[in-house]
Formats: sequence, structure tokens, C-alpha cells
Amino acid sequence: GIGNCAANPNTACVESFSITTSDGKEVIAKPLSKFPKDAKEFSGKVNSDGSGYAAGLASWIWRAEGDGPGSEHDYLLTGYVQSGGQNRNQSWDDLHVIQFFFEVVPIVRESSSLVKAPEKISQKRVGKNYSEVMSTNYESACFANDTGICLHRRDFPTKSRLKVTLQLPKFISGWLNGRLNKPTVTSAPLSPSYDRVVVDAGPEQNIFAGNWMKKSSLPKLTFKTDAAARMFTGLTNGDNPMSLRDSGEDGALDAYETWAPYLGEKAFAINETWTLSNARVDNPSSCVKKGAGVQGVVATNASAYEATAPTYDKSTGTLNYKVAAPHFAPDGKTENIGTYGLSMSTSLIKCMYGVDQLPTSASISITASDGKERVSTVALQQVGNWVHLSADNFTFSSPTLKIKLNQSAAPASDNSSAGSSAPTKSAAPAAAAAPKISITCVKGKVIKKVIGTAPKCPAGFKKK
Repeated sequence: GIGNCAANPNTACVESFSITTSDGKEVIAKPLSKFPKDAKEFSGKVNSDGSGYAAGLASWIWRAEGDGPGSEHDYLLTGYVQSGGQNRNQSWDDLHVIQFFFEVVPIVRESSSLVKAPEKISQKRVGKNYSEVMSTNYESACFANDTGICLHRRDFPTKSRLKVTLQLPKFISGWLNGRLNKPTVTSAPLSPSYDRVVVDAGPEQNIFAGNWMKKSSLPKLTFKTDAAARMFTGLTNGDNPMSLRDSGEDGALDAYETWAPYLGEKAFAINETWTLSNARVDNPSSCVKKGAGVQGVVATNASAYEATAPTYDKSTGTLNYKVAAPHFAPDGKTENIGTYGLSMSTSLIKCMYGVDQLPTSASISITASDGKERVSTVALQQVGNWVHLSADNFTFSSPTLKIKLNQSAAPASDNSSAGSSAPTKSAAPAAAAAPKISITCVKGKVIKKVIGTAPKCPAGFKKK
């Protein structure tokens, strides 16, 4: 698990945690106690090549006194770093870090002598020559529990932002994703094996797409990819009457497209969370370097999304990203409003676009499933060696987001997929930046202002 750095340094842990309230006040949280209090822990070591395993630590409860009204000010900061290996010819490969998950949960306690702590059991794997250590927990109504204590989720403080500093192994992934609102992320080396990752973001909606239906009413489903089909093997062969899948796992978008006609356009449920995890599939871009630490984070409230870095389309010069979710909230009337936030290291975004210099703004084109397009200009916020941008106020079911750098930047001297290249030298002084021009575009009663060095009205709009 991911513990408290003050109690267990030099492993995957939380270094600090704070909350910024709606009035702009930052509340510094303090670690209160580990949970469960008697949880057994073990040491670990992750090497600079990613081999080994992180320590197995208990989660911690942190207190942010003054985060809002009421008597509850505690948060459970929980997660894990998982390592794995393969058994080849009766011999196990070295363990390597493969998966990461982290969550901040505002909690309220319920005390009862009937609540039991979870237990660990060792169980022999059927047909295998080894045993598995598993957790058993019969307190299904609790988010987490210990002897005599049941923890339940409570709401996040209204319009709050959470800032978490984590120490993470470099090899978890170059790309992370999460339920975060307008995230800003930075990462810096801490040691040959670990990075310090700082994430500042608001909690975000988690839109669940789902439905209860009679199996007899379903035809035989055909999935576009094997990855999508594997997600529901237990459901289709009758082993499991219910299937709960991760929004960003391999095949999630293809699976959603197949299931959409049966799920309907009404969300099954919506809650608010603050989570961060690594992509469980390989990134298509060679710019995302394995072992180079965290290079990017994408966040959205969609039910299904691409967990990897956005793909670069050379024909349009855009980074493309797909999301999907039901059009309406559970009430069937309120539209679900989509959000998208992107944080990337400057070296990664330069590599993907094949440029040496970054402009100050980008255009985000959102194409809805009915083909209608909306274009907006957003600022590229640069903090240190990271760039941040966000888009919201778009609707579902399955829009495609395209991000294009607005100003012409100097092309990279080599193939963009090979990594960011060194800046070119020139004896001539740099030319003055082209002045920005503002134009007004009209489409019926809709008026848009477009700003840039050579602004153009979006498709369907006319210059006023």
C-alpha cells in the first residue's frame, strides 16, 4: 500500500496533503493514524531498472482541520503499487512494478462492536504449485473498516482543490489518468528509483454507465476487439451475472460502443472522486519513455476513455482523444457536462508535435457524435517544465477532442517520434512575435470571439 512518508520513507508514500477551500484558504492536513491500526506491513525495494517491489504499507487517515463546516475533517489516503512477474518454464521472472492506484476519500466514522477487521488468508491456487495470500472482508457496507470502526464516504468540501505530494517509483508508467478536475501536475527526480509527483486538482464526477437487464433480452454481442470481449467473458459465459469494469482499461471504448444501445442515455449513478492511476496498456507514442518517470496526466469524468497519451494525427496536426458517457444524468433530464484536463511535460508535448518551442495557446476542437464541431481557444499554462490545459462544457455521448497548437512553432530538426530535439542555433536575432488579432464569429444567435495571429472562424460560423 501507499503509506505516510514521515513514518516510512524511501518507498511509495504520501509526503504532504492539503486542501484549498472555496475562499482560497489552504488548509495543511496532518497524518493522524494508519488504518487499520494493526495492519501488518513489510519492507520493499524498487531498483533503478524498475525491478523489485514497493513496501506493503497501511493507508493513513489525515486530518484537515478547517476544511469546511461540520465536525468531520478526516480523509483516508489509500492506494497501492503492484509488482508482478511471469512463471516461465517453472522459473519466475524478476518482479517489476506494473500498476499503481491512489485515492483521497473524505470519511465519516461509524462505531459498532459488530464490525470486524479484514483478515488475510493463504489459499492454494487450483492446479498450480503455489498459494495466494488474499484479503477477506465481510463488511461490504463499509468503504474501509477496522475492529469496531466502519468508514463511509462523505462529500468533498464544495469547490475545493486537493494538493497531494507523492513519492512514486519511476517505472509505474510514463502516463497517468484520473478523476481530477483541472489538474496541474509536476514531477521531479528524487532518487535513481523514485520521483516526487505533485498533483493539484479538484475532485471530479465519476459517471457510471450501467443497467440491469434480463440476459434473455440480450442478443449475442460482437465486440470490435479481443480486449473488449475479454472484459465480459464471465458475463457472457454465465460465470458472473454482474460485471464492473475500469473506465480506462484496454478495450473500454470499444466495449462501451457495443453496450451503448442497451445501457441507454441515462447514467446509472454519479459520484465525486479524486483518483490517480497508471495506464494499463502500452502507449502508442514512442515519445512516452518507459522508466523516465511521470510525463503526463489526463483527467476526465467520462464513463469510458483512452487511458494512454493522446494520439498525434499528422494530417490535421492535432492530438486526438476519445471519451464516451451517457448523455443524461440518472434523472434522465439533466445533461452530463464533460470535462477534460491535460498535464504534460514540455519535453513530451514538444516530441509529440515535433516542435522546439511551445506557443502560448492551443485550439481545442470538440466533435460530437452527431458530427457537430465546437472550437475554443485555451491558454497553455506552463509551470516549470510542465504544460497544462483543460476543456469543459461539452456534452456526450462519444465526442472526439482534438488539440492543436495555435501559433506556428519552429519544426523539430528530426522525426518527432524519436524524442524532443535540441534547440537549433542561429546567429540572427529572434524575430518579434506576431501580434494577436481578435475577430468575432457568428452562427445564428451564437457569437464566438477567436484570438490568434491568423484567426479563422470555426466551421459553420461567419466573420462579423
